[in-house]
Amino acid sequence: MKKTVPFEEQEEIVVSHDSIQLLEYIRAIFDKTLEMKLEAEQELAFKVENECNDYESSLQKLEAEVRQHIRVTVTFLRKLANKRPG
Repeated sequence: MKKTVPFEEQEEIVVSHDSIQLLEYIRAIFDKTLEMKLEAEQELAFKVENECNDYESSLQKLEAEVRQHIRVTVTFLRKLANKRPG
């Protein structure tokens, strides 16, 4: 990008270029900006998908723990009910 657009040149020198060259600079800046935007959107989509997968995995583990806790509680309550005099 720095090779295409003379960022280091003074404003007076850049403005002295012909109109077609200035439009080429603008086009190059626009193209690079669009490319960076698309890369950022792809990176964000990748991160969101990974976070969703991590969240889903954590949720499944938590559900398994809750089911196990319910089983233990039900077993305990049954044993407790069986030991009570009727």
